[in-house]
Amino acid sequence: KEFQMTVADQRETQQLLQKALVVLQDYYGKQAAASFAQGAHAQQPAGPPPPAGFDAYKKNSGSGGVTSLLQQIISDAKAMEADA
Repeated sequence: KEFQMTVADQRETQQLLQKALVVLQDYYGKQAAASFAQGAHAQQPAGPPPPAGFDAYKKNSGSGGVTSLLQQIISDAKAMEADA
């Protein structure tokens, strides 16, 4: 019975996260298309430059964002289902 519950939980997790991933990819895809259509002037600094001794803000090049995090959780759920 515990095996069946684990498998059912992992399958439900995969389905829910897959739906969330589709919604986020749709949103971010539209957002990227809109910013591309606005051209190079769309990205303005949000405030004054950083004080002396601080670097300018830049995105973490190693991060993949929320969509890659969801994809990792989905693959972990698949692996857990396979191990159960």
